[in-house]
Amino acid sequence: MTDLVTLEHATSPPHLCALYSLDPGRNAEAAQVIGSVFVEEMLHLALAERQAIPSR
Repeated sequence: MTDLVTLEHATSPPHLCALYSLDPGRNAEAAQVIGSVFVEEMLHLALAERQAIPSR
């Protein structure tokens, strides 16, 4: 499961670089799409980490 967490964590920097390289005033739709993809990746990361925690 840690490989999944590592993979999900590794996708954050490229998405953030893409998002911050856009001018939201000129590329509002692209910024919204990349922002929503980043949020989904963070959800995937949270779910993967939750699965990695051993149950008690």
